[in-house]
Amino acid sequence: MDQDGDAVIALVERGQLSSVLTTIHRNGQGHNARVLDAARGDVTGQLRRAGVTADLDADVRTPDSVVVLIHAPGRTAKTAEMLQGAGASTVRVVWRAGAEVPHPHFAPPAPKGRVQPAPTTDLTTD
Repeated sequence: MDQDGDAVIALVERGQLSSVLTTIHRNGQGHNARVLDAARGDVTGQLRRAGVTADLDADVRTPDSVVVLIHAPGRTAKTAEMLQGAGASTVRVVWRAGAEVPHPHFAPPAPKGRVQPAPTTDLTTD
């Protein structure tokens, strides 16, 4: 299986969805998971709207299965292994368009030359 990507898609039999979702949540990936169901519209279109342009190489239109999409940058191998162990029939690691890893924001460089310290005043109390 190709491990290059930032998301994992898996074909899951509808009867196993509950146990697969339980496994996903127990492994701390529930907030990154999305279920794509042909009963709610074209799954290929749902994948495209989620940024996935790769094909699953399986019939995603069957009423007996759903597609699970997990955005997991840096954890795709572990996520794919988890889904296979949970009973997903087809698992693929893919790239999501528009899901680039954010770059850290750096502060602007300090001005060149000598920086004068702020003036201090001596305070006296009576």
